[in-house]
Amino acid sequence: MKTKIAVYFDLENINPKFDLDKLLDAISLKIEDSETVFVYKFACGNENAISNFRDKLKDWSFEIREAPKVSKGNPKNRADLILSLEAFETIVQKIPEIDIYVFITSDTDFTVVAEKLRKYGKEVWLVVRKSDKSKTLFIHSADEILVIDDYFTLDKKEFNKKYEKVLKNLKDIPSEKRPQSKKALAAYIKTLLRKEKSTDEEIQKIIDELVQKKNIKIEEKAISYTIQ
Repeated sequence: MKTKIAVYFDLENINPKFDLDKLLDAISLKIEDSETVFVYKFACGNENAISNFRDKLKDWSFEIREAPKVSKGNPKNRADLILSLEAFETIVQKIPEIDIYVFITSDTDFTVVAEKLRKYGKEVWLVVRKSDKSKTLFIHSADEILVIDDYFTLDKKEFNKKYEKVLKNLKDIPSEKRPQSKKALAAYIKTLLRKEKSTDEEIQKIIDELVQKKNIKIEEKAISYTIQ
């Protein structure tokens, strides 16, 4: 059995660090019961937005359409409208038959077409900014919500900066007050990094690096750690 997926990518206001490969791979992994096939892939945005992702869009064979600004004084374009119409047109034509519609966006305007698609029995996934994930409008319009920020490419310089900050914080904590298990250590690091709006991937990678490089040595039997 194959699950057929359509992806609609609104390129406007999407951080260039967004990694399309990571997202599409993650979507495939989330659907465990069948083979996933991305049968339709469509991206829309202005010229600058397209240039940020052009190579990766070509790798995945996205159809790309430019949506110029409505007017010189108005930065808004019609990308959201174009993508919504493209998605709804597949319902009318039924070519191909699609099981899941995925919208990558920073715009709440897609909730209108999302609700309409669900009325036709389709599953809708929204990929939105972390700050928008808990919005009632998104929650009521989607079967699954993913966070764009979780699929950013890690900036090495920024990662190293956060890594060193975690080490310094741990070293500054008196030994008797340090987390006394791997689980407690991970919880401490997550709390520290979330204050800086770190992504889940950054947090996990820093935890893994601390353990694997033995800057933090986890002693499983004693359930404690030492800073080297």
